[in-house]
This record gives sequence, C-alpha cells and structure tokens, in this order.
Amino acid sequence: MPPHRGIPFWLIPVSCLVAAAAVAQEAPEKALKYHEVLMKRPHNAALFERFFGAWIDEQPVEALDAYLKARAESAGGQNWTVLAIYQLRRGQEDEALAS
Repeated sequence: MPPHRGIPFWLIPVSCLVAAAAVAQEAPEKALKYHEVLMKRPHNAALFERFFGAWIDEQPVEALDAYLKARAESAGGQNWTVLAIYQLRRGQEDEALAS
C-alpha cells in the first residue's frame, strides 16, 4: 500500500501567511489609513463606515472579509472587535459572536 501523500502540516501556516500578504498587497491605501485609526477607536461607527466605504470603492467585499480575518488571526486585539463589527454589519451574527 503506498504511503498517504497529503499536504505537509508545515505548509498550512506558510500558505496562510502568503494569503495574508497577498490580501495586504491588494488593500486600498485610503482604507488602510482608516483602519489604522479604527484600531484606536474600534467602536466608532462613523469611522467604521468610512473604512468600509473606502475599501468597497476599490476592492470587493470578499477581499475585505479575507483581510479582516487575516488581521484578527495574526494580530489579535482590537482586530477581533473590528471583525465582529464587520460581521454584524453583514448580518453574520453567529460569526460575530465567535469573533
């Protein structure tokens, strides 16, 4: 019987880092500036709306979803709060509670 040839376990974290880097390269500059300020005041609704609008002007919402998840998983802290607010805005209550 041939040995099982699955994905090596060390490749999973590496691929996640590459995906996060790719998303960061595509992130709109204006949105990133709002995101930086948003990290200081994550519950500011007007600031979140500006961040969201700046992102959507240049990139699809799927890219924002991937960016926020990658940031929360890698940096933690207030990034989880911003991810939860984003998920609530999208009507994803269960995911927001988990964040």
